[in-house]
Amino acid sequence: MCYAVVLSIVWCAVPEPVIVPPSIDHVLVCDVNNDLHLDLFGVRYVHDAGNSTSRPDDPSIDFDATERAYWINVLTTIDGVNQLAFDVVAQNINSSPSSRYSQPELTPSPTLASPQSHAWVDLDGDCMADLVVTSQSQSGTDADSTASTKFIEIWINHWRDGPTLHSINPLPAGSGQLSFADVDSDGNMDLIVPILTPNHANNEIRIYYNRAKQLCGSLYDFAGGESNKPDADGIIGCRPEMDLCQSDPNFFFDFMHDPRQNDDGGATSGSASDTDSSGLVIYRFPASTTGGHLFDPYNPQSAPWQSIEASPLTLRFGDINLDGWPDLLVTLTPVDGANYGVANLWLNVPCQSSGGAAQTMKESVVCSPRARARGRRVFSASSVSQANKLLSSTAPGAFAGATFFDIGDDGYLDVLLTSIQPPRNLFPTRHGPEPGTHVSRAFINGFDTDAYFLTTLSSNGVCPAWCDTEPKFPNPKPYGVNMVGATFKYVLTDLGGVKRIGVGCQLVQSSYLSLPSPSSTFGLGRSNTFIDTFAYGLALNRTTHWRSWLSLVPNAQIIVFPYPPSNPDEWTAELFVAPSQQLVWVVISWAATLTIIALIIGYLHLKEKREDEKEKRKHELLFTF
Repeated sequence: MCYAVVLSIVWCAVPEPVIVPPSIDHVLVCDVNNDLHLDLFGVRYVHDAGNSTSRPDDPSIDFDATERAYWINVLTTIDGVNQLAFDVVAQNINSSPSSRYSQPELTPSPTLASPQSHAWVDLDGDCMADLVVTSQSQSGTDADSTASTKFIEIWINHWRDGPTLHSINPLPAGSGQLSFADVDSDGNMDLIVPILTPNHANNEIRIYYNRAKQLCGSLYDFAGGESNKPDADGIIGCRPEMDLCQSDPNFFFDFMHDPRQNDDGGATSGSASDTDSSGLVIYRFPASTTGGHLFDPYNPQSAPWQSIEASPLTLRFGDINLDGWPDLLVTLTPVDGANYGVANLWLNVPCQSSGGAAQTMKESVVCSPRARARGRRVFSASSVSQANKLLSSTAPGAFAGATFFDIGDDGYLDVLLTSIQPPRNLFPTRHGPEPGTHVSRAFINGFDTDAYFLTTLSSNGVCPAWCDTEPKFPNPKPYGVNMVGATFKYVLTDLGGVKRIGVGCQLVQSSYLSLPSPSSTFGLGRSNTFIDTFAYGLALNRTTHWRSWLSLVPNAQIIVFPYPPSNPDEWTAELFVAPSQQLVWVVISWAATLTIIALIIGYLHLKEKREDEKEKRKHELLFTF
């Protein structure tokens, strides 16, 4: 029997939802034709050699095949009224990969992974979001631990042609939902993958670093600032600060096929089918320990009582202490064998020797010598043990989501938890909502830090002010909506005089309760200066698709309006400066200082006036005599 996901869009311009041609699974929101109109990517049913239909509930139609497809947004205006519709176009999977780092003889599979973790994120550094697809072979299942059937496809977004196939590589067996973050703050988005093996035997979290150009003059610039000098990884040159959105077509991740086949002493992964290179950091959760393991509410073995609404395990990242490196929020079981999970917060710390980093839940940390030499990062829970006790003290459940969110809009990321209440017989001493009820909780960030932050948000290209085709003075001011895949980069000089770079992408995933933050929050650490350079770009069907600004004030929120899309030089940015936490004391000090100065001035004025009166009387007596 075939099932379809009926897609509907609630559009404010019409009273009824717009029904979209159905998809088999969750879809990815993206912009594949770079026109600033949101498109979709997924799998559709086909019938009679490719003729599509939008009636999966019709029993007279035999859906005997599927294909990967784009839902292209064809918003049109008829008689002054916007009409929303979608053209479903099959994705061309007959092309060959363009990268030398692609696994030989692999071609795109027509079958996508389910659950999938597609993404719309910039990987080659050109500030245009690229398409990441998770597919699987038609034979085998993800539960098979002896061979990998899951693949990652990277489709580089070209301004004229849209996504074109860059590389295909197999993922380790048991790979879960993909996550993306700039773990080591080198200006390139890295890949993080949880490995979920049967019976929780040697579950792992792996970080695959993006080997791409570094910022010239930064800590990671191993090319010495020379544009044509290759470093130890074969990466040629670096990115100048005035060209932060320079593309690097030769980027690659640690897991990719390397035609050079050079062994640089990477860590051993424990799997004969995996080849680890120098940048790979692995967390292992041995099943023999009593410390628990990764909790996946989507797996019936993890929580047999769970609701079908539960989503697969997703690792989420956010800089909760604003030190400049993103931290990790992960769901673990408190003890081995438990069928419920609790949220854990791990802080981003420098990579140490094996076992040298602080431990939590008995996980083992593996850092290769070369990874330590290149300044790679790992995660530790020891410094936030009290916070994790608070997170785990709440009523347990099948976590539907644990994510970062700035509740107070003050630049400090908080934690939101959403769980499904377990049956009474599992926790008879606990009192609360009925089993199956969704419960949401918020944990306010209480870190006391003097570090700076920068919150960024991209609009979708609406005209924000006086425009030719819009009302002269719109009220309220149109801000549009958050644009998927928008890329932000910044360069900052720290207290040691070293250039630091960070990168973030907005709303990169949209499936299986991925819960991305609507804006990007960067921790800037401690600094005594302005943000040197801030760059912003998004997918546009033109050669120039980004703009940069100089000397921005930290501790602020910046909203970028890419209007008009045809001329990035006219794009505007609004800067909202956050008031200091010590504002009350600043006002009191300012008032006290003014009061003291006023008293001093008054006293000196009174003293001078008395001396003038004495002098006047003296002259009057002398004149009388």
